[in-house]
Amino acid sequence: LNEPAIAICESASPVEVILNASALNSANGRPSGAVITFLNITGQRHAELQISIQSRVMNAIAAGGGLYESSELLIEYLERVIPGSSVAVYQIERDSRNISLVAAGRINPELRDALCPDASDPISGMCVQALMRRSPMVIDAGGSLKDSDQSALNCLLLRSGIDSVWCHPVDAPPHRGVGLICLYRTSNGAPDRSQESLIQTAAGLLRVTMDRVQIERELRYQSFNDDLTGLPNRVLMMDRLELAIQRAEQSDQLFALLLLNVDRFQTINNNLGHQAGDQILREIARRLRVCVRSNDLVARFTGDSFAIVLDSLSSESDAINVVMRIQREFGTPLRINDVDLYVSVSIGISLSTEPELTVDSLVQYADIALNRAREAGRGQFAIFSPSLDLSRVPRLELQSKLHRALASDALDLHFQSVSSLQGGEVAGYEALIRWNDPEFGAISPDEFLPLAQQAGIMAEITSWVLDRAVSRVIGWQKSTGRKLFVSVNVSAEEMQDSLLVEQVDAALKRYGMDPKCLLLEMTEHALLDFSGRPSKTLERLRKLGVRIALDDFGTGYSSLSYLENLNIDAIKIDRAFIQSARGGVSRYPVASAMVDIARQLGMFSVAEGIETDEDERVARQIGCDYCQGYFYGRPAAGAENPPMQRVPARRN
Repeated sequence: LNEPAIAICESASPVEVILNASALNSANGRPSGAVITFLNITGQRHAELQISIQSRVMNAIAAGGGLYESSELLIEYLERVIPGSSVAVYQIERDSRNISLVAAGRINPELRDALCPDASDPISGMCVQALMRRSPMVIDAGGSLKDSDQSALNCLLLRSGIDSVWCHPVDAPPHRGVGLICLYRTSNGAPDRSQESLIQTAAGLLRVTMDRVQIERELRYQSFNDDLTGLPNRVLMMDRLELAIQRAEQSDQLFALLLLNVDRFQTINNNLGHQAGDQILREIARRLRVCVRSNDLVARFTGDSFAIVLDSLSSESDAINVVMRIQREFGTPLRINDVDLYVSVSIGISLSTEPELTVDSLVQYADIALNRAREAGRGQFAIFSPSLDLSRVPRLELQSKLHRALASDALDLHFQSVSSLQGGEVAGYEALIRWNDPEFGAISPDEFLPLAQQAGIMAEITSWVLDRAVSRVIGWQKSTGRKLFVSVNVSAEEMQDSLLVEQVDAALKRYGMDPKCLLLEMTEHALLDFSGRPSKTLERLRKLGVRIALDDFGTGYSSLSYLENLNIDAIKIDRAFIQSARGGVSRYPVASAMVDIARQLGMFSVAEGIETDEDERVARQIGCDYCQGYFYGRPAAGAENPPMQRVPARRN
């Protein structure tokens, strides 16, 4: 006989043995007894099981098994090698620090449902202490329970015959508890050295599994989320759009995609620094989240662009209502580095009503609408319609059309009046280039000016604009007897080209215009060369006598430090300062200080974006010299008789 068996030793602990029995024969050869030997193979069996469980758990990890699968294997192992134990595995949720049950073995369902460590409970609170202290604890549950307040869990443990609880934390570097193994025992006493070793082996394997699960979770999070804002990223947004399209095909459910671009973010980022820029993006993300429903998705699309997927809409107006909420939300300033900063977003909308929907087409349509919104001014929105779609027209074809339009004098120049706030008369005009193609209709400057740059005809367009603007305003000066000025926008690229000075000089001499009647508008970036110093082109323009205006002033507080060094003539106050009063937030002190500083430096100021009588009142209150905006008229084609509309009468 050579058979395995279970024996009960003197300590009442079961051990695995090999039972060997040999017969004893008498002198006459008859059996007279037997010699029975017991070989304790518990250690050998445990070693074999340990090798087996390590292999099974590692194979499960390699096969992509989760924490539950590994926990089940380890529970089965511990309950086998430490009889009289019911094992439960817990984990700490990394973000919330909550403790949750992962798996439980031979535990009755009623008790299993109650096994969630709670510091307020006498028994489970001790388990929590073991986890927090990161050291094993043995709880004499029988004695503790009988002396305790008999909580619901305690009563359940008593009814289940539990006399002790062994708690063993699962540690991960650096000095961090990530989980807990609890053995609910039907007898008292602490684990012996062998049992401690078995539990430590299980805890080590559990830690490997938890580490792998955490790494996978972090990789998955990084794959689908933006680290800076915590929002879903472009990849997850595209997946969400695909699901929305599938639902729409099955149920005709309306949804919308909003693309949002932070207006003038690059200027803000350059002026305030990248750390402030990051703070701004995080705050924008937070504000966008509060403007949508829980089933909508807000994502970071690119560097300074965001996307929103609006599900289950009843009509187009639902999407517009969300846009209105966003605009109201951005009516209040962002507090960045103790500075109130007004930020606006331009929004393009594409709806699922368009035919032959794909993810790419939805994004493309929203982007086209976004470009149209930006053309209308900062803080605006537009909804895609087929008439806006120039994307299917090859770039070379559009460039060819632009060449022909320039050669045939088919481009247009529109003028928007700039009026004196003190006297009420029109003082000058801003010249704005337009292109109305016979086939494609109105094409935004944001679309065709980059084409002109790529085609190498930007200098020709600038020359054309200067010629037409100076010619038209000289005519108005003669017909009215007034010294009207005209302002022309100049890009950063043009400011790096010395040809601009020659073009300006030629236009002034050709029509005999006083150089002081030509105002060149440019951004702070355009005024500086790449070393951060005033450009040489700017110095040469100043020698001609033309005047220089800093456009979009106020988008960053470092602009103040450049005013004196740049030697400019005017600042155009960013519309956000003027329109902030609509959101009930006054920025009068900051804007008023800007105007005061400009005046002390001998400059005049123009308030942009005047659209209501309230905007005009704000411009008056901060002391602006001139004002410009839709309140006085939209840009119009130059006529023989200038549009000399006066500023509306002063309002109380």
